[in-house]
This record gives sequence, C-alpha cells and structure tokens, in this order.
Amino acid sequence: MRPLLLTWISYYPKKMKTTPNRRKAEKEARRILDSYNFLENPEAFPFEEILAFEGAFLRTRKMEGALGQMIRTSKKRGIISISNQLTYLPRRRFVIAHEFGHWMLHRQIQDIFSCNTQVFQQWHKGSSPYEIEANVFAAELLMPPEKFKALAAGQALTRCLVENLSEALKTSLTATSIRLTKYGPYPLMVVFSQDATVKWSIKSDDFALGLYENNFRVPARTLTYSLYQG
Repeated sequence: MRPLLLTWISYYPKKMKTTPNRRKAEKEARRILDSYNFLENPEAFPFEEILAFEGAFLRTRKMEGALGQMIRTSKKRGIISISNQLTYLPRRRFVIAHEFGHWMLHRQIQDIFSCNTQVFQQWHKGSSPYEIEANVFAAELLMPPEKFKALAAGQALTRCLVENLSEALKTSLTATSIRLTKYGPYPLMVVFSQDATVKWSIKSDDFALGLYENNFRVPARTLTYSLYQG
C-alpha cells in the first residue's frame, strides 16, 4: 500500500501556476468549435460524441461534494463525470464544458480535477488559474464571440435580453450575464450577492467604477437591499 504522502504528490502538480492564460483557453475552445464545425451553432454542440473523439468518456453519476470531475486514466484516455443532481440543462452544459476544458488544457498537468459549486464562480484575481482557464474555455465554447455579439446587437440592456440570449445559446442566466461584460454592447458590472453580502463581481473594461470587494455588505437604501428585506 502506497504511503499517503505519495498519493498527495501525484494528485497536485509540482509547481502551481499563478496567472491564468485566458488567451490559450479561448484559442483552444475556438479550435474545437472550428474543427467540428460548430462555430455558428454552439447550442447544438454534441458533448458526448466529441468528448469520445477527444479521448474522454462522459458519464453521469452520484457525486458527493462535486458537480463535475475529470480523471485521466491513461496518457490519452480519461473520464468526465457529471453529478446526477444537475437537472438544469444550461448549468449541466457549462459543467461539462468546464471539465472538457480541464481535459483539453490540463490533463498533462494534473490527473484529477474535482469541481464544486465555488469553482464555477472563479473568474477573478485570486482564484485558481486552472479553474479560471476552464471557465474561460467553457464560456468560449458555449458562447463564441461572433454568435454572441450578433444576438445581442442593437438590443437594450434588460433582463429580457439576458433571458433571450440564455435561451438561444442554452446557457444559464449567470454565465450569459458574465459573457455580456465581455461582449455586450454597454458598460456593465455583474454582482452576485447572497444574504445581503457580495460574493463576487465582474465588469466590462469600459465600466467606470471599480469592483466590489468580496464579502462587502450590500448598502442599505438600495433596491438590492430592499429585496433581501422582503
């Protein structure tokens, strides 16, 4: 039986990177879309079939403490597991795309990636660079810029726009809103709060104000605060 220490060393890469390579993640996702001819209709991307072509078997199973997992079983083969609790199709698609990103970008770095809910909120400075890259890959795969911009062009920034984009691309409202900060027609900040506390925020480059600090309390006398008060 191997010592626990050896198992620990085999699980994590010897040298953790500190800065995500977003451009590399985007480029790889676009290469996949272009190779399989899905740049114009990413909403129809057949994950199971293409994962199989790329050497990864997709399965759904009961999982404890994780929504998705990538395991490399050999040099060119692996398994991507998705929690059977993921019944909301847009979120399920994002989790699969995220684990696909780990498979395409990181399988030579680390044999196992096990991803919980918090992982899919990691877009910002201070998060794991590997998880940021997997999120960037997933967003590019599901919402390529040309398709996203064409659908959003000339429309007012309303909840209806987010819902229409989400429906057309089969993506969640959260993922779609985050994408709008990069390819939307207006300056925009997206803020996620829970229990009147900001958990994370992300903004477009042309948004004039700075980001909220994590764990910042939502100010009183604001619409958001009033919603928490019922």
